[in-house]
Amino acid sequence: MKLFQKLLCCIITCSLLVIPGNLTCSADVSGSKAWIGWFGASDTPPDSEYYMTRFVWAEGRLIYPIDTEFRAKISIVGFGGCWGGRAYKDDIQVKKNHTYKLSFCIKSYDVNKYVYVALDQGGEFGVNPAYSFWIKCPKGDKLFVEKTFVAKEDASRIAFGIGGDPGDREDVEADVDAAYRYSVFDSQGFGFNHKDLSKYDCDGDFVSFTDILMNEFELKEASNTDEVVNTKVVKIKSIKAKKRSLLVKWKKVKGVTGYQIQCSLKKNFKKKTKSVYIGRSSITSKTIKKLKKKKKYYVRMRTFIDTGERDVFSAWSKTKTKKTK
Repeated sequence: MKLFQKLLCCIITCSLLVIPGNLTCSADVSGSKAWIGWFGASDTPPDSEYYMTRFVWAEGRLIYPIDTEFRAKISIVGFGGCWGGRAYKDDIQVKKNHTYKLSFCIKSYDVNKYVYVALDQGGEFGVNPAYSFWIKCPKGDKLFVEKTFVAKEDASRIAFGIGGDPGDREDVEADVDAAYRYSVFDSQGFGFNHKDLSKYDCDGDFVSFTDILMNEFELKEASNTDEVVNTKVVKIKSIKAKKRSLLVKWKKVKGVTGYQIQCSLKKNFKKKTKSVYIGRSSITSKTIKKLKKKKKYYVRMRTFIDTGERDVFSAWSKTKTKKTK
């Protein structure tokens, strides 16, 4: 009997050592429902006030959606804004001021497509989002997207806006979140203003077709002990000297928000240093302008991850030097 008691005590003690009370696994808050599709040109009912103008929206359908995946077969992308075609699920569980990790893969098969993702509370899509962002989906490329963020509001729904968006919907009554989502677009640094989406979304062809596949969807709340750590160090490939400028090229890093480049006349970067931010991880070169001519510059880089509350930086790359022309 004493031997059994000792063994039981040992098991309990080991259990407490392995699973401390203040540690919790990341909770899955992505929901179990299948994704739902809505395409304005296909799904607007005849008694709707928008029935006669439905053809500005996308035409299509979702194929065999499940809880972690959807495939949108879009026959016409339309020009009535990103919400003119959408895929969403309304059973996520996001709480204000909590930290979450969102990840998925996405691919546009036939056109270069800009997709808007918003986590909101239901009702009008994209209004008062807990978190939102745009994605550039290059034609034929499968992207892995990973975001860590602090929720600004509660949210019960996540939606992908996959309709054609020419960037001109601010004053359209049926598109109540347009001004906000365009401000998000402009803040992400795609290299052009949202008003030029008419040239770049769907390659400027809003009667084009495409399939959009989203899979491997996960949304988890960070545990008590989870901290965002950025170990993704960037490597500088080359630096080319130009007149009062330097062209810096580097190797693309996946799973980050962007990069920071520093150019300095001082080896320790404490004085006479210029910093440049690149807000897209897909960019792999940048010309640093307005430098002093015929001067030796020290150059270094690092990546950053936008958590929604702060930027988390990696370690710096190896420092390289180059003299301007």
